[in-house]
Amino acid sequence: PAHDHPADGPGDRYAYNVAGAGFDAVVAVVDSTADTPELHAPDGLLARLAAHTGQVLLAVVPSYTPHHK
Repeated sequence: PAHDHPADGPGDRYAYNVAGAGFDAVVAVVDSTADTPELHAPDGLLARLAAHTGQVLLAVVPSYTPHHK
């Protein structure tokens, strides 16, 4: 399920072309809002990716947060 509280709800999300592809590494790029404990959980996205590759690298970019006046 989605771990970052998306507007369309916590439904299932999918990563295509990962399983069985034989990658040496997978780079997951998320914004800082999505860098949650659920992402790092034993059943989270990073763990699920790790089951299909030799190494998972995480890149976290800053989230855009508009300033309200």
